[in-house]
Amino acid sequence: MNEDKAAVGLRFSIRSVIGANAGDPQSLRNMNVTIYPDGALCFVNENRALYELNKESTATPDNVTIVAAQPAGQGNWLILNGSPGVASLAEIVGTAANSVTTGGTTFVPITGSAFAFQPAGAPAGWTLTAAGGILTYHGTQNARVLARFIASVEVTAESGGQVWAAITQNGADIGAAPATSFLPGTQESGVGGTAAPDVIATERTLVLAPGDTIQAVLGTTAGANLNLVRATLSVLIP
Repeated sequence: MNEDKAAVGLRFSIRSVIGANAGDPQSLRNMNVTIYPDGALCFVNENRALYELNKESTATPDNVTIVAAQPAGQGNWLILNGSPGVASLAEIVGTAANSVTTGGTTFVPITGSAFAFQPAGAPAGWTLTAAGGILTYHGTQNARVLARFIASVEVTAESGGQVWAAITQNGADIGAAPATSFLPGTQESGVGGTAAPDVIATERTLVLAPGDTIQAVLGTTAGANLNLVRATLSVLIP
C-alpha cells in the first residue's frame, strides 16, 4: 500500500464475497466503488478476511483472493496477506524418470516431469504450468513467502558428481552457472550414481507481485546427467 492509499483510512464491512446470487447487494463483487478512493478497505464477514480496493489492478479475478470491482474498469478488491481467507500453502509434486538432463554446468528447469498440486486442485491465488512446475502468483502486492524445494535425484553418465538445487523467481536464474554464481538459498550435494539416489533440499524467502512465478531448478557438474525420482516445491505464506 503506498502513502496515498495509507492516508485514506476508509474502512467498512459487508456480508459476503460473491453473494447468494448475481445481484446480491451485500456482496463485494456487486459493490459500486465509484465513490470509494483507491486503498479503501472492506472486511467481509463470510470468510473473515480484509480486502483492499486497488483501482490499478488488472489481475484476473478468482472470487476468493481477487474480486473484480464494479463497475468495470475500477480495478480489483485484493485480499490482504494475513487474512484468514488467504491460502497458506501451495505445494506441487513431480515424479518421472529421466526427467532432467543437463550434461553441463548451468541451472535448468525440470521440464520432463508433469507437476501437479498436492492435494489436487489449485489453492486460491495460485496457478500451475504442469510442464516444468511453474507456480504463478495471483495475490496481493509485496507478498512475502517461503519457498522450499526437495528433490530425490540420481546422476548418470558419471560415477559421481555434484548437484545443485535452487529456487528461481520469474526464471531469472535459468542458465546461470551454480558453481560460480550461487543463488540465495542454493544447496549443493554430492551424489554417487544411479544405485544411490540422493536427497537435496533448499529454501528461499521471496517477495512477490501479482504475475510473478516460482520454479525449482537443478544443475550438475560437467558431463553429469540427472534422473529425477521425486520433486516437491512448497510455497508458504507465513
